[in-house]
Amino acid sequence: MLPKSQRLLTDRQFQKVFRHSRPRRGAFLTARSIVNDRPTHRFGFVVGGIVSKKAVVRNLIKRRLRAIARQMPSPPPAYDLVLIAQRSATQASFQQLTKEFHQLWPRQTA
Repeated sequence: MLPKSQRLLTDRQFQKVFRHSRPRRGAFLTARSIVNDRPTHRFGFVVGGIVSKKAVVRNLIKRRLRAIARQMPSPPPAYDLVLIAQRSATQASFQQLTKEFHQLWPRQTA
């Protein structure tokens, strides 16, 4: 489990990210991110029933994404990041999810 300071907790926090960001799509995940004013990144994960009807499968994907998020360094600027799993995520290995997570990581623009 990520510490509370590194999680998006309320619907309002998720909605802010959805309103002020554009999606970045990969084969297994869709990412939306905005810069926050905190010292650390905050993460939110969306794994809906469309991904799999089995809670065991959805929870496995969330556990994998949380494990990857824990490994991310927190250099400035910090981001609020929402990751949305797609149906194909059920077939992805941990390494594939890690690779895609890093590809979808927000790039700092100058």
